[in-house]
Amino acid sequence: LPVLEPKAPWKATTTTTPETQQTLAAATTAMWVLLAVANLSAGVTKLFGGDDAWRDGSALATLLAQSAWARPVVRDLGLPGGLLWLLSWGALLLEIAAPAVLLRWLRFPWWIASLCLHLSGLLLFTIPQVSLGMVLVHLFVAVDPRFGPRRSSR
Repeated sequence: LPVLEPKAPWKATTTTTPETQQTLAAATTAMWVLLAVANLSAGVTKLFGGDDAWRDGSALATLLAQSAWARPVVRDLGLPGGLLWLLSWGALLLEIAAPAVLLRWLRFPWWIASLCLHLSGLLLFTIPQVSLGMVLVHLFVAVDPRFGPRRSSR
């Protein structure tokens, strides 16, 4: 954690010790691995589990048809079946591709796509627990100094 060292009553600067930096790096690495494992296991379960809705691409259409799960305004939009099929498979492939976060150059694009997926889950469905938890994990790993595109040394 940052240590506050006041230089003047109206100013404070933060410094981090090497131990703090190592702890932060270890914690964020663990969270990246957690994101990879959680999403991969969810994707594999959907793909090889007993429910055919993910394999045939009708999962989102089925969820939106459930009056208890979808927000009424979303259910009433009448989204085309082809789009729902594409979004179902897109979500499934995104989850299966989650180990990409272990490669730095793929981390940021996957993070953006996954964050958008879970934010849309918060908007579309009345069961926000999983999406809210995943959004919070996404926000936690964003503090990783190794996160995001590499900056050139110019």
